[in-house]
Amino acid sequence: MRDFIRDKLYTRTRGIASSDIYFRGHLVQVAKNSKYIARELNANQDVCEIAGLLHDIGYPRYFDRRKEDHILKGIRISEDLLNNLGFDLDTIEPVIDCIRTHDNHLEDKSPLENRIVHDTDFIVAMDNIKTSIELMREWGFSYLESLDRIKQDVTKKIEWINLKLFKDLAKEKKKEFDANIAHMRRLGTYYEFKKQSN
Repeated sequence: MRDFIRDKLYTRTRGIASSDIYFRGHLVQVAKNSKYIARELNANQDVCEIAGLLHDIGYPRYFDRRKEDHILKGIRISEDLLNNLGFDLDTIEPVIDCIRTHDNHLEDKSPLENRIVHDTDFIVAMDNIKTSIELMREWGFSYLESLDRIKQDVTKKIEWINLKLFKDLAKEKKKEFDANIAHMRRLGTYYEFKKQSN
């Protein structure tokens, strides 16, 4: 992918993303890590980078569970965006398929690129607790509610990891994640207590 097209894609995605912190702290990280893993595993780097960048583009700026599924919305947004930027079908179709299969929608026939983006999404989520908290706070959840939701989400999703490379990494990251969540919970409980005491 040419640099000027990449720059346009990142700029437009940033404008659509549910928040700037989510763009920088999650979408960009999934894109970069997916591209790196794709290079290591001889998969299509462009497809992995673009799908990593766009996989959660369907999340709304303001959270509402009654709204349509973020995957379906993300597919429509991504198709329009990639068509407008002049990407060909040989790139658009596998990117859309990666978006369709993330969040535990992988199929037996899913290509390696789908599996890379799928698993990278979870690994990055364990590294970026602060990003998840900020997004949840924007959606109206308290600090402690955000921690609970993030922990439940990661605990559920760790079972969804597909590639052996990621399964081994996830076990190590989960230990660190659990320790970080426990530490943040203690801090959050302390600050809530201090706030109520004053």
